[in-house]
Amino acid sequence: MDRRRFQDEFQAAMQAEGVRPLRQATPRSGPVQAKVPTPPSPVPPSPVPAERDALRAERDALRAERDALRSERDALRAERDALQAISDALRAERDEALGALQREQARGAALDQERRSLQRRLAQAVAPPDTAVAPPDTAVAPPAPGAAAEPGTAEAGDDPDPPTAAAPIDAAWAAFTRACARAGRHRVLIVGGSPAYHTALRERAAQGGPRLRLVDGEARRTLAQARRDEAKADLLVIWGATILPHSTSELYGRGALKPVRIPHRGIAGMLTKVAEALDLGASGPRSGAVGRLPPG
Repeated sequence: MDRRRFQDEFQAAMQAEGVRPLRQATPRSGPVQAKVPTPPSPVPPSPVPAERDALRAERDALRAERDALRSERDALRAERDALQAISDALRAERDEALGALQREQARGAALDQERRSLQRRLAQAVAPPDTAVAPPDTAVAPPAPGAAAEPGTAEAGDDPDPPTAAAPIDAAWAAFTRACARAGRHRVLIVGGSPAYHTALRERAAQGGPRLRLVDGEARRTLAQARRDEAKADLLVIWGATILPHSTSELYGRGALKPVRIPHRGIAGMLTKVAEALDLGASGPRSGAVGRLPPG
């Protein structure tokens, strides 16, 4: 009650002083107009959603391109791996082939060395000190037992006349030169012989005599080269007792120019036997026959 009375007294005092009570609207004169709500102004469309959609579409396109590039990369990697595997296989095959070739070359070199050694031993064993020259493409008969060795040759196992033995070689060269002149042989092809033998023969040929064409016994020749060599010669001598592989000697003597085969390693012996063959059966240049030994 006291509170209510206090509020009433306070309001009366406020009215007496002309003070408007709090939370009370001031009365207006005249009619009260109803407040009409103002309609909201139209909001223009925002460009953000359209730009966002365009960016999303571009992003999706970039992602698709990225995926395509990844697929292409994977395909290229697979192709690279396949090519690398092929390359490794080819490299392994090449290495194996090179290894086999090197082994074959080493084996061939060993066989060549062994063949040369056997040829030297065979020449020392079968080359008699005094042997007559047989007809072309035939063997030479062995000498009679006890036959003496002639100048310019050597016993089996001895070194035949070396290039330094000038006197026997000079005498044999003179006889050989005269025999070639009588037989009309001016271009002589000699197949076989060592470089030292060839040097000694060239020194004699430079002083006069038939023109010589020398084929090194260790040189590798082809059939076409052999044909060209024979085409330039009118006398073919195959010096078989020297270092002369069968693969080289068999290339010569297949044409019209028949060979004279000499089993002597010595220069003097070879020249002497060729001269004897020419004197026994010379019948003109490039006739194909050198001569035959008389029967026993």
